[in-house]
Amino acid sequence: MPGSQNIIHDEQVKLLPEEQAKVDKKYPGAGLVVKEGKLPEWTEIALKHFKTTGVRILGSAYGYGYTWTDTYYESEKPDANRAYFGRWDEAVGAGASLWHPRVVDPSLGLASLVEIPRK
Repeated sequence: MPGSQNIIHDEQVKLLPEEQAKVDKKYPGAGLVVKEGKLPEWTEIALKHFKTTGVRILGSAYGYGYTWTDTYYESEKPDANRAYFGRWDEAVGAGASLWHPRVVDPSLGLASLVEIPRK
C-alpha cells in the first residue's frame, strides 16, 4: 500500500481502514473485506497469479518488495516475530521468513488482500 514502507508494522496496519474505504467506494455493497493476509494465502495467491499472468507478485514488476503477513511465530504477543513474504525473483524464487514487527525497511511494506465473502 502506498505509504507503508519505512514505518513499523503497527503503523502500517493503521492504513487498512483507508484502503477498505477505497474498496467500499469502488464496489459499494459488495461486502469485500480488506485485510492483511496470512502467509499461506500469499504463497497460494502468488502462485495462481503467476500461472495465470506470468507476472510474479512482489517480483520485478513490483520492485522486489516484501509484505508483512498476519502469521505469527509461536505467539500472538505484540512483539512476537511475524512472517513476511515477497521478493520473488526468477533465479531464487519467493522468500518467506520472520522479522520483528518493529523492523523498518524501504522494501518492507504492507500489501492488502481483498477477500470476497462466501455466500
